[in-house]
Amino acid sequence: MMKLKRSRSGFTLVEITITIVIWGLLMIPLAYLVKEHIIGTAKVSDLASANDLARAELSIVAALSFTDPTLNDGYSHKTLGYDGYGYDLTRSVQNVTGAVGSLKKVTVTVLEPSTGNVITTLT
Repeated sequence: MMKLKRSRSGFTLVEITITIVIWGLLMIPLAYLVKEHIIGTAKVSDLASANDLARAELSIVAALSFTDPTLNDGYSHKTLGYDGYGYDLTRSVQNVTGAVGSLKKVTVTVLEPSTGNVITTLT
């Protein structure tokens, strides 16, 4: 008479539990990295948009006449929701003392509307 061997097919509850715990421990840092990547991508996108808006404002300033009233010394203006974008923009003008001839320093600052935090400043 022939003996039949019992083959083991399947996993025990202990093996499955250990596998789930190990995978869980590996997924925690991975989930953190994915979250940080998404946050970083959003910040870079905001910074790029803010830089583009500041450059656009500076190009508008460059096209103005030197005697334009918005280029007078001490001029400062804040625009909320600049051109329909979700950013506030401040433009300020100062005369540069000690420069040969007349020189004006124009500073454009892009701010977050909700917090007022500076995103970028171009001069």
